[in-house]
Amino acid sequence: MSGASDGASGSGMAAEIGKLLQSPRMCQGAPVVMFTGMGGNRLYGLFLEEGLLKLHLRLICVDRPGRGKTTPVVPENLNVLNFADCVLELLDRLNIEKFGLMGHSCGCLFAAGLAVRAPERVRGRMVLLAPWNLVSCPAVRWKLKMLHHLPGGLVAYGSSLMAAMVGRSAEAGFQDAYGRKFTRDLSDPERACVSSPRGAELHKQAMLITMAEDGKTAMTNDMLLSLEVYRSSDVHYEDVSIPVIVYHGDKDNEVPHTCATWMRDVMPRCEVLIKPGATHSILLDMAFMTDVVLPNFCSE
Repeated sequence: MSGASDGASGSGMAAEIGKLLQSPRMCQGAPVVMFTGMGGNRLYGLFLEEGLLKLHLRLICVDRPGRGKTTPVVPENLNVLNFADCVLELLDRLNIEKFGLMGHSCGCLFAAGLAVRAPERVRGRMVLLAPWNLVSCPAVRWKLKMLHHLPGGLVAYGSSLMAAMVGRSAEAGFQDAYGRKFTRDLSDPERACVSSPRGAELHKQAMLITMAEDGKTAMTNDMLLSLEVYRSSDVHYEDVSIPVIVYHGDKDNEVPHTCATWMRDVMPRCEVLIKPGATHSILLDMAFMTDVVLPNFCSE
């Protein structure tokens, strides 16, 4: 798996993560570019390790502006297509011409940007998991539409408070009230993933990175962009011309499944699969990811 350095450190698990990221076996196979959710980082890709190795896939996660070694960008200047150009330059330097394309939550918008910028380079269908929608989507919850009208500084402050709460929960191993609620609200397969010793530590390390100082900034930027607080997004799902498959859980409390069905109506080549019991963390259902989602990238 490839990605910009975030520098997880301080535990044996972090050392194991570093070895996995640099392991030749994780850098072989058909390339798949993945964009993680709001404020997410590439360590979430390690949850998919077993499926990637089984199906001979190489996962490439790229840090968005403001995280890791990327150059910070003020929220007012965030631009999805500019970031798509950066990713394409990276792929060119890696000598990757064709690639699979996947996004989760807020990352789906960035996946759409890459699909709009270089549709001829995407191999097969673009995969969107629990896709976050812009406030222009009529199915978006009214609370998010209200946030769209708040001053950017106030939205950023609220985002920083949430990040601090999640960061404290990660430091406590998600054994506090927030962490217990998060785990309780997952489906059984998703809960099993983060409850195993390795999964629990990987989840903790990933969240600590997400909630570090630059991580909180990245999450706030994602939120301001997806809420279109400063300006309308330069990319919309309606702009996508390549085939798309959307996987959405009927227990997703973050994004209603009506948003997914709306996407089917506005994208000309879009299929939607609603998974019973799955939540917004559908990415953590390892059996589903290995047996259903990742095989999309094994054939043209």
